[in-house]
Amino acid sequence: MGNGFSLCCNNCGKKMEVYLSVGMGFPRAYMQNIKMIKDGEFGPEGVDFFKKHPDGAITCERQLDRCTKCGQYQNVYSLDLCVPKEGFAQNEKHDAAWSTAMPFNEASYVAPYSIRQNYTIVDTIKQYCPDCNGLLERVTDMHNLPCPDCSKTLTISGEFRWD
Repeated sequence: MGNGFSLCCNNCGKKMEVYLSVGMGFPRAYMQNIKMIKDGEFGPEGVDFFKKHPDGAITCERQLDRCTKCGQYQNVYSLDLCVPKEGFAQNEKHDAAWSTAMPFNEASYVAPYSIRQNYTIVDTIKQYCPDCNGLLERVTDMHNLPCPDCSKTLTISGEFRWD
């Protein structure tokens, strides 16, 4: 289950919701993002990575990024490229369902807990703003974020769990 934040600007009234981590649709998102990376939709780096590391994996958790050019926020998937730690053999067959509502028994994915335990991040897929094509940078602290419209500080008006 993911967690999220409702943000608002007390100056201009801007409101936004931020979804972080993973929900029950994680296996589907993982498979879709792997396919897009291997198909070159994020550039040649990912294609080259999976040619060199066929046993590679990706992080695929929701995160908040901010455009370095226009300052807008984008909720995107983390796309860190990961290689297995020495001695770890990836097993894509899942004996247990991902969730009761969406089991994904036949899906091919590497779960976030396995990534953290058994893989090393070696690179990150660069992502770009859909509004201005500026480079997106990961937001690591949800406090004291500037409003993209007026630059005043956004306030966390609520926290929630999502799936």
